[in-house]
Amino acid sequence: MGVGGYGPLQYSVLIGDALKLQPKQIVVGLYLGNDLGDVARGIQERHSEREIENPFRHVIKYHTATGSALHQLLRHSKFGRPAGFEISHSTNPTFVADQRVRFLSSDMDLTDPRINTALQTTLQVLAGAKQQCSAAGATLTVMLIPTRESVYCHSQQTVRDAFPDGLLQLTQRESELRARLQSSLTELGIASRDVLPSLVSAIDSGAVVYSAHDEGHPLTAGYRVYADTVAGESSMAATNALTN
Repeated sequence: MGVGGYGPLQYSVLIGDALKLQPKQIVVGLYLGNDLGDVARGIQERHSEREIENPFRHVIKYHTATGSALHQLLRHSKFGRPAGFEISHSTNPTFVADQRVRFLSSDMDLTDPRINTALQTTLQVLAGAKQQCSAAGATLTVMLIPTRESVYCHSQQTVRDAFPDGLLQLTQRESELRARLQSSLTELGIASRDVLPSLVSAIDSGAVVYSAHDEGHPLTAGYRVYADTVAGESSMAATNALTN
């Protein structure tokens, strides 16, 4: 389950609707970069059910705020480019804005009580989702989606020594969050798949996974990596079901 602008709070509402379709497996995409931050902000500011009942909210927001061709052209030009850092890569170079690094890093800071509370809330949502799935005869898998910045930091074709301290701090916090999530999900008996190794392999093999501009979402090749990860998990689940 992956919907732009939605996160764990919304998924807690959507799981029940998804199970009405009688799936064998539900995959929840958890973006490490800002999902916990969204939960922290959402606990105070957002109403999950009301947002889901308003399907046009994100469409309107996109087309009025950032969807214009003029805005995109300016943002991707050297005149509209914010302060940031160019990441060199033989086949897939990219640009990272300083503001984005600060924002994502703060949303993964487990020393921040708000983020720690958001993590516990997220785990509670996922534990409830597992119970719902099990009762319906379905399996639940959490796909851990890394930040673009972390993918480049793990690439063999980038020079980490040239990365600014803020970017290195981001990837360190992300690694700590990933390890915490994997450990907690294992304790809850929830299967998880980490997309990071496959994305690193993809960019190092020559695939153009990310935009050269400051855009965190992957291109088509990146979403194919996501799909292949899910397909691999589904195949493993089917094999285990046959052998058990």
